[in-house]
Amino acid sequence: MKSTLEAARHYLDMGWSVLPLWGVMDGVCGCGHTDCTSPGKHPALQEWTTYFGRQPQQEEIDSWFSTGNKNIGIVCGEVSDNLMVIDCDDPKTYCALCYVYPELSESLTDKTGNGYHIYVYAEQKVATTSWWLNGKKHHIKADRSMVVAPPSNHYSGRVYQFVEPDAPPFLVDLRRLKAALFTLKADTRKPVADEGSHERGRAAQIFRDGARLGERDEMTFYLANSLRHGYGVPWDFAEAILSLWAEQRCDQPWGEVDVRAKLRAVARYSHASTDQDAYRGDA
Repeated sequence: MKSTLEAARHYLDMGWSVLPLWGVMDGVCGCGHTDCTSPGKHPALQEWTTYFGRQPQQEEIDSWFSTGNKNIGIVCGEVSDNLMVIDCDDPKTYCALCYVYPELSESLTDKTGNGYHIYVYAEQKVATTSWWLNGKKHHIKADRSMVVAPPSNHYSGRVYQFVEPDAPPFLVDLRRLKAALFTLKADTRKPVADEGSHERGRAAQIFRDGARLGERDEMTFYLANSLRHGYGVPWDFAEAILSLWAEQRCDQPWGEVDVRAKLRAVARYSHASTDQDAYRGDA
């Protein structure tokens, strides 16, 4: 495995802008703050945004990584030849994405503390975005964003490492990637469940507070899914509960017909998700 300095020089030779990040040891970030919320993942420079616009010089690389415990950050986007990193936060999502877009599994990929980073090039400037799948938040790291790169240390004690170090990043087809995410039913909107500290607590909050104008459709679907698949409530009981809630707690009350429509939508969604899980686990 390359040293951190050797890896940083290699990334610079590939045309990528890099940054020194605070290293992490025994779960403690080198920044010195015991309450650090991003151990091993934030820049060890005050003026680090400079390198979103230009690549560092060799002398800067040597100065940053020759001494001390440092992690490496690679800047994505235009400054690094439109480098884009698909950040899958868990192995299941990575396997599912590679199943529907197989060429991604052949591109340069590193194993992170929780999932995988897939390094690709885009043929145009791409905005950094987030997406949700399998109950996890994932990212398309592109312009003005960065990723932690091998051989950095993860706060869990694991080390970032490439699956196939000699694999080159390939030129991604953005339309095909979008189609792949659509096929997997990835959501670019923050799911309601993520807004609370616990899914069941969130459902209880919605039952208590109701739904304001503009929220009715989303909240009713969430509660229908929670009742049917989170709690296993039978259809007729779920319909009765939702009808009462919709009548008394919504700014714009629902009728029984609308409630039944949401329950049917939840049933269709669940069936599609089950079919997907069959191949995600085998990928």
